[in-house]
Amino acid sequence: MKTALIKVDPTDDLASLEDKLAWAKAPRALLLWPEGGGSLQSRLDFVRLRRAADRLGMQIAVITTHRRTRLAASEAKVPVFANRNEALRRGWRWRRVKVRKRKRRRSLAKLRAAALAAAPKPLGLAKRLAFFALGVIAFLALTAAVAPRGIVYLKPLTDTRETTFSASISPAYRTVTLGGHLPAKQAEAIVGGELEVPVSGVIPFPKSPAEGKVVFTNITLDKVKIPAGAVIRSVSHPKVEFETTRSGTLPAGAGEQLTLPVRARIPGTQGNLPADDLRVLLPPLAFRATVTNPAPTHGGTDISVPAPTKNDYGRAESTLLSQLQAKALAKIQAEHKGYLVVLPSLQPAEVLERTFSPPADSGWPSNTLSVGLRVRFRALLVSQKDLKTLAQMLLSVNSPEGLKPLPNTLNVKPQGAVEGLKPPYRWKFRASEKFSAPLNREQIAVKVLGKPRAEAAAVLQQGLPLERPPRVEVEPRWWTLLPLLPARITVVTPNGQ
Repeated sequence: MKTALIKVDPTDDLASLEDKLAWAKAPRALLLWPEGGGSLQSRLDFVRLRRAADRLGMQIAVITTHRRTRLAASEAKVPVFANRNEALRRGWRWRRVKVRKRKRRRSLAKLRAAALAAAPKPLGLAKRLAFFALGVIAFLALTAAVAPRGIVYLKPLTDTRETTFSASISPAYRTVTLGGHLPAKQAEAIVGGELEVPVSGVIPFPKSPAEGKVVFTNITLDKVKIPAGAVIRSVSHPKVEFETTRSGTLPAGAGEQLTLPVRARIPGTQGNLPADDLRVLLPPLAFRATVTNPAPTHGGTDISVPAPTKNDYGRAESTLLSQLQAKALAKIQAEHKGYLVVLPSLQPAEVLERTFSPPADSGWPSNTLSVGLRVRFRALLVSQKDLKTLAQMLLSVNSPEGLKPLPNTLNVKPQGAVEGLKPPYRWKFRASEKFSAPLNREQIAVKVLGKPRAEAAAVLQQGLPLERPPRVEVEPRWWTLLPLLPARITVVTPNGQ
């Protein structure tokens, strides 16, 4: 019998294998399974593959050594061989899958007739009335238990306790202790800003240059031409330079002289020099002539203009630093909600940038002084959660007997300023908390089940520590008794006490 040999790829699915079987056109086919097992690995996959072969009228067998594939094919009754020679040497066939035929449907008329024949006889009038009465009674009992809704308003006995305590705050502490130790953590904030302030000082500012006359003396045998703009320097300190305002020529011969007007190159009173102070002549004229001023120079004037002083720089920086400290405090509080800032610890740790306009020690005139700073601040923070833990520890020591603290009633506020310049800091606080008698809502509901409103109020008034008499309501209002089910009774207390 002709047998087709079909190689199965690892990616072949059921549809592709069915196409390969159809193209084989042989009564039998050997499927060479890949070593890794392929995509068909379950028993259901091989059952579907076998049914596809049945539709094509083919017999198939699988050649593989993969353990999982061999087990799944064997469970689906598909022959499995270890190699091709074994498959060709041995015979293999299977029976086709038989499809069970559907059973015939029973006749609907016969089923109806059988049902009518087995139907019970109708009850008599008395029995029907009795069952109806039982149903009405059951409905009324259920309505009495479920329909009403009871509401019990209670105001438990409360007591407010207050205490004042002093806490020691330091980053060296690790836990909250009854002795008043509070751990602190460090926080940083980098802030910057600018400030412009008016100046308080004045400085002299040059207005007009000094003028005078100098005498040049020839030290050569030739004529010496003195150009306009020839520079002459003073011998006194600070050095002041003058320049000739017009040119001239020294006559030939040693000792010949020439008088020319000069003017200071920089305005101001510093150009008013004494006689015989302008004696330095710059090269190349220094090798051909000498110079001096027989009379003092005059006419140099100054005016007073506003300018920042050293105190202005310090005052402006100090003012801006205070503003930045407040800015850093606001930034730290915004970034660390739930913490209190220990204010003495808020200090500038590092000045990252400092600018002045005009620059310090420049001597420049200005009506205002502008300062810019960028500073890193550090501060210690104490957790409000730790603070409340300490307050609860202190309040619980003297808590009223039989009362328990009410949730969300603990209030802790600082009292006064923080004491100390370095850790550990001392800070006073005032704490208050409300205590209330504990109420068991389930037990309260059980006590008033099915009772009239007045009787239920009296029972609660005698058995519970209350500040005022309880109020009991029933909905609907015309109903007189409380419900029979505890789930239908609601106990209401102020603030969830």
